[in-house]
Amino acid sequence: MNWKLLLIIAFFCWMIKTSFCERRLRIESSPTEITRSGHLVERIQHSNFDPEDKAGKGVSPSTTKEILFFLSEISPANRLYLVYDNTYPDMDTRLKLLSEGSREITVVKLISGHDLLFAIISSPATDISTDRRHIVVFCSLANVVEIFKLVASRNLESRSLWWIVVATSREVVRLLERVLREGSHVVVIEFEKANLFKLFSTRIMIDGTVWLKEIGTWEKTSGGYSSRLSSEVFVDLDRFYSNFEGRRLTITAMDNNPYIVLQEQAGGELKAVAGFEFTMMKSLSEALNFTYRMMTPDDGKWGGPTENGSVVGMIGNVYNRLAHFAVSEITITGVRETVIDFTYPHYIETLTLLSRAPMERNRTFAILSPFSLLVWMYIIISILTVGALLTVQTWIMGKYLPEKPKGYRINDSIFSMFRSILMQDSLITTNYLPHQFLLLFWYLFCLNISALYSGILIATLIKPSFEKPIDGLTDLPAAIKDGFTLVITRGTSMEYLFRSAKEGIYAETWKLFNHRDESKSFIRHSKDVMNKISADKLVLINGHLSLRYLAMEEGIRRFYFARNTFAPQYYGVACISGAPYLPKVNKLLSYMLEGGLITKWRDDEFQKVAGSNIDTESTGPRAFSIRHLQAAFYILLIGMLAAVTALAGEQLSVYFLGI
Repeated sequence: MNWKLLLIIAFFCWMIKTSFCERRLRIESSPTEITRSGHLVERIQHSNFDPEDKAGKGVSPSTTKEILFFLSEISPANRLYLVYDNTYPDMDTRLKLLSEGSREITVVKLISGHDLLFAIISSPATDISTDRRHIVVFCSLANVVEIFKLVASRNLESRSLWWIVVATSREVVRLLERVLREGSHVVVIEFEKANLFKLFSTRIMIDGTVWLKEIGTWEKTSGGYSSRLSSEVFVDLDRFYSNFEGRRLTITAMDNNPYIVLQEQAGGELKAVAGFEFTMMKSLSEALNFTYRMMTPDDGKWGGPTENGSVVGMIGNVYNRLAHFAVSEITITGVRETVIDFTYPHYIETLTLLSRAPMERNRTFAILSPFSLLVWMYIIISILTVGALLTVQTWIMGKYLPEKPKGYRINDSIFSMFRSILMQDSLITTNYLPHQFLLLFWYLFCLNISALYSGILIATLIKPSFEKPIDGLTDLPAAIKDGFTLVITRGTSMEYLFRSAKEGIYAETWKLFNHRDESKSFIRHSKDVMNKISADKLVLINGHLSLRYLAMEEGIRRFYFARNTFAPQYYGVACISGAPYLPKVNKLLSYMLEGGLITKWRDDEFQKVAGSNIDTESTGPRAFSIRHLQAAFYILLIGMLAAVTALAGEQLSVYFLGI
């Protein structure tokens, strides 16, 4: 009876152990969709993997177990993956032989058209500093090389990912050195002989090429395992990239003050000479011990991914690994981050509108500006009414008074009222109470009107009125109708902001650009049109800082900045995808920001232009010029012409009509 109970207990223990191992060891044998940033990763439809490739003999099952045990001991990864092909058809069986103490492993079989491997590579790490992934590759030589070719073609290098390639010949090392790029971190475990392995790890040479450095051996002995290593297997990237040892890097940029100023030297070499981002990159180069050369994109664009799949501009230079960094007022956008990486933002600002300073309104009839048209009409009606009323009063009074008052013709009465409103002596004298009451209140009316007119006229002449300024996107439709042209830099995130909008104010603004003649609305650089803004009635869209600097160079009083800004911009340094030096650069940029250095360098650039372009225009009181008083002379001229016309009319009537 006891032996049956023991048998039952042993059976249940075996079941529990099997269940535990199955949970610990997840074998993926069918395609699985893994998402990246909420989007399904595209599958490989035409893979060059050969699932039947059995070239080269794989390592034995016992060796497989020893390698995985070794990795479980030294690997700091949070997640461990194993990739194999048909070189190891019994991999499932081999993995089941692992002891319970081994690490949890996710297994992927390399199948033609199966994109699970690249979904794993593409999935972002939750925390680059702690979330490390190691992929152990048990594949044929051809498939190993093909994996890294596809990694390079898709820009799938990652700071959090290390590859461990199991090889049976030195040929793997030689071929991998041809296809690996900076950002791919690889350890090669070469099976030398029974129980002995050679270890190789990626390093970067002074010219930027990748080589696999032999770092030692690992072997199984009768007393256990022993290793002889000259350096660490998994390099601490932060420490490694703390010193570039004088490497010569490439920075792509656009000549764009106050961010960076480029000059072509005598030998044709491009050199950065000023700008606060130039000072920032120079400080980085000194801290990390690298030199650099400058380049500009051939198409002259800030750039990014296009609809046809290409990547253009400065972003294209970094994406195609022609440059390590890109700087020059580069906005961090989600679209750009699909092809390259960005540092933390080092500057934040908003977009604004720049137009010519509002023009002063025409002063030809400034003398009439104190009152509205309706007020002038009421004044004229009042003069006519009071003059007529005075004549009617005199006629009525002559009917009942014994002594008839002096009569006034209606035209004389009206003219006298006109003299009164101009504060001239009245031609009317009277001792009659009705006349005196009427004239008393008329004179008070004239005094009030004259005082108001004089005060408003002086204020108008001293502080003239201007045309309505352009203060935001909502003012643009009226400005376009008034003959203004909306201008923006082509190939920038600003253009994409409006072009990609499907609705709302940005979509409406996109319609206002000149799409019939795009050369008028889409320009290469803002500085190309600064001297045309006034004459050609342009409205320029750009970042506030850049426009302010350009306006100061040309004379800031000539321009008007919209009161309402929009679309906050976060500027960063563009780096190659998976740049292993990005965390170190981010740390140094954080120090610069926290210390206020970037703000100081920016202010230094503005002090240069402020000192060389001092506005000496007087702001004190000025005498009235003919421009202020031209309306008075126009009225005099009109009166003289009217008098001449009246004289000519009288002569003609006498001559022809005998009147």
